[in-house]
Amino acid sequence: MGRYSIIKNKDVQEIIVDNGIIKLVIVPEQGGRIVEFSKNNINILFRNEKYKYSKGDIKKKREQENWINFGGYKGWCAPQGKWGWPPFFEIDLNTFSYKIAKCEDSISIELKSIKLKELGLQFIREIIIKDNCDYINIKETIVNVGNDEANWSVWANTQVLTSGYCEVGLNSDPYFGGVTLYQDFDMPTTKNYNIYKKNSNNNLKVICDNNAKFKIGVVTDNEEIKYYYVANENEKLLFTIKFNYEGKVVYPHGSNVEIFVDDELNYSEIEVLGGESRMKPGESKSLELVWRLESI
Repeated sequence: MGRYSIIKNKDVQEIIVDNGIIKLVIVPEQGGRIVEFSKNNINILFRNEKYKYSKGDIKKKREQENWINFGGYKGWCAPQGKWGWPPFFEIDLNTFSYKIAKCEDSISIELKSIKLKELGLQFIREIIIKDNCDYINIKETIVNVGNDEANWSVWANTQVLTSGYCEVGLNSDPYFGGVTLYQDFDMPTTKNYNIYKKNSNNNLKVICDNNAKFKIGVVTDNEEIKYYYVANENEKLLFTIKFNYEGKVVYPHGSNVEIFVDDELNYSEIEVLGGESRMKPGESKSLELVWRLESI
């Protein structure tokens, strides 16, 4: 039987959910982030110890030096060119309201942001964890709360602990089967990634070891990303993210999967983007994910 508790730690609350196999920790005050997804007491997510129980100051000027990287999972909107950097503090560093519902065989948590006037958006995060299983369901939604139509997509951003490596299949259509390298970062070399064939399909392998700072993207129709993490000499974990391929639509930044490797903090980002579409006032767009964590 799954159970949950709410614990106050310094400036934040932690919503802790345990289903007997996996443990989930959510911090509403840190932009509604999921900061722990663990099995056998090993958290696959990066959680920034420096800010573990801290809140962001949403009144500070929106500059890089005032942004806090809490780690974990959060939802953004894309394309990024419409809002720049860093993210709006009123969403990314703010407190999300939440509701928890306990059903016969599951626990669900719904988190909501404020309505951000600057973007005309509200973010809603729904998480379901069933009893005695190794997976959770996440539904990330953006709602157009503005007065005008606007083009947006949902951007799900997960920071995982390194070292490890990611695998994702390239698109079966050769026209969409390439990779995108992002010039805002270092250019990766064959030491950082390679393309190989498996069962007649091309696959991308990205080494996540923090030896370079780069980002690489693909348009995959494989509908899953696998991250292999070596926790210690006795424990290896496979973290799988599954999602729905939306077809040959416009993806912000040219990819529906982006992998970013940092060279300072011990994390990499696995990012899933939905297709860009026009939203009328009151309309919403969602991206659904399934996370699974297995010992291998």
